[in-house]
Formats: sequence, C-alpha cells, structure tokens
Amino acid sequence: MPPNQTTAHLTELPRLAPQLEFLGPDELDRRPFVAVDGAPPHGAALALAHWPGSGTPAELGAPTATEIAWRYLHVAHRGAELVEVVTNNHVDEDGLLSAWVLTNRPGTADAQIAIATATAGDFAVWDDDWIARRTIALEAAAEPATTPFWAVTRALSARTRANPSGPIHRALLPKIASILSAPDRYEYLWRARWQRVLADIDLLDAGVATLIDAPDADAVLVRTPRPLDELAVHPRTDRGVVVTSLPDGRVTAVQRYESWVEFAPEGTRERISLVPVAAELSALDPGAQWRGDGPEIARAKLSATDAMGNAVPAGLDAAVVIEALARARQAAPGGGPRLL
Repeated sequence: MPPNQTTAHLTELPRLAPQLEFLGPDELDRRPFVAVDGAPPHGAALALAHWPGSGTPAELGAPTATEIAWRYLHVAHRGAELVEVVTNNHVDEDGLLSAWVLTNRPGTADAQIAIATATAGDFAVWDDDWIARRTIALEAAAEPATTPFWAVTRALSARTRANPSGPIHRALLPKIASILSAPDRYEYLWRARWQRVLADIDLLDAGVATLIDAPDADAVLVRTPRPLDELAVHPRTDRGVVVTSLPDGRVTAVQRYESWVEFAPEGTRERISLVPVAAELSALDPGAQWRGDGPEIARAKLSATDAMGNAVPAGLDAAVVIEALARARQAAPGGGPRLL
C-alpha cells in the first residue's frame, strides 16, 4: 500500500510529466529520466528499483520495483526537476509492470494486481491462480518463441540493436492493462506453462515429489522425478535455498532471488557464498567438479558441472549438500534474519 506519510527528502524528488515516454538505455536523449527495476544508467534523475546499489530512496523501498513505483506516485513531489522519460535496462514482468505503473497511474485495485503479478514474476510466489496466469502471460509475451506480437519479434531479431528493451516495452506497455484486467483472453499465452505448473503441483500433492525442510541450512530439499517449475515449489516454502535432487544423481542448489534484492521481503535471511561450499563438496566427491556462485549473483547456483557449466550427476547424496550448506551458514556472519 502507499505510505501514509512523506518526508522532506521525498517531497524533493523529481516530478513526473503528465505523459511519459519509454526509451531503452541506448535510446536516451537529454531529457530527465527515471530508471525502474534495474541498475540505473548514468544521469538518472531517480531510480525506482530493487537492485542492490540502485540509489532508490529507502523510504520507498519494497520487494518489487512495481510496488516502489506505486509508492513513488503517492508522495507529494515538489522537486524542481520534471521527468519526461522512463527507462529500464532489461525486460521482465517486474520491469514491465513498474514502467506501466508510472506511465498509466492505475487505481489502487489495479495496482495491487500489478504488484502481486510482479511478485509472482520475480519470486514465483502467488496465492491466486489468475495472478500466476498473468505473470506467465507477460513472460510469454516477451519471449521470442511465444510472443504473438510482431513488434517484439522484430526487436528481438534486430541484430543491429544491442539492447531491445526500448521497442519491447513500447510494444507491450499498451497490452498490460488488458492482460491484468482480462487474463482469460490471453489463455494462448499462459496455457502451456500453466498446465506444466498444475502437473508439478499434482506431483507434490501426491507425494511423488517431496519437500524436506532444512532450517539450519535455510534450505528446502526437493526430491522429484523431474525438475519442477518454481511456481509450483516457491509458494510452499520460505526457505532461501532450493536444493533439487533428481533420480539420475543431479543435485542443484539455487539461492532465491528474494535474498539478492535490496529491499528483501521481511524475514529473508542473508545469503551465503556458495564458492566455499563447492570447494568442500569437490573434496568429498573426487569424481566430480562442484561449482558455486558468490552472493553477488542474483540467482546463485551450486552443482556438480561439466566443462560447459551444465549440471551433471554427482557422487554425493543431496543430504550431504544440505549438511554442507548448514555448516557454511553457521560459519558465515549474518546468518540470521536479514535486517531490513
């Protein structure tokens, strides 16, 4: 919800022009601009993003850029600078929706749907089927294999363009209100993945795939006959690391995106580096090379890999991986709840 009070600092923020134009980071001109969701380009008048180090005012902080943008609309701006352009350096659901909030100034009900859809897109957390379907539809609309929009296909196939963010946003921003208000009309965008999500939920409900909580590691172990969609798993656990164990011996741990963003959801624990965990597991598993990412990687991964970085069967059971993660968390500073 919008904040009830503002501070002097917030009232000095730039004002928005009645009509905003979306430009990609490679299209910016001399006009003042606001950057949403991602790392702001040099010269931004304001950042409304949840990426670490974006410079977004802490008073506007929220887990998604969409909610940050919504909060910004509800402070009394008296800054001298007038912003005419909004930009984003990448295309995803939260980025599209945060830009849409600024350019369309929706009412409270529509904004709350947009925030919930952005949350499902970034964190795969949802409690309403139609929210999940909306985020799937938005993702599919921006993907080359599934988009029905020629402007998106053209932008993605243009070899001369380094960053297609500008034309893709301009193609999809006019569609968002319809996708949010009437998602049933866009079944052709969400049907295929939604059916896979439902099939994965059935596996969990039947006990064919199981979730085993590991609080000391801030992890959940997913033993499953096949990889499961995050939209099936994440609503069932708030653990920060999802460890998936497959019958062929592949074990993969992924740190959830929530622990990387600057304004993490309440209760999110600080992430740990997976680099020393990989070193420990490599010593325990001489026949495999384990690789782990540092905490600066948005969705940091840990697995036994081949030379191309693909997960391969390992010689360790997933329980051993969980134990190594628990030791690393116990040894790391800040292993308790994250301070927000």
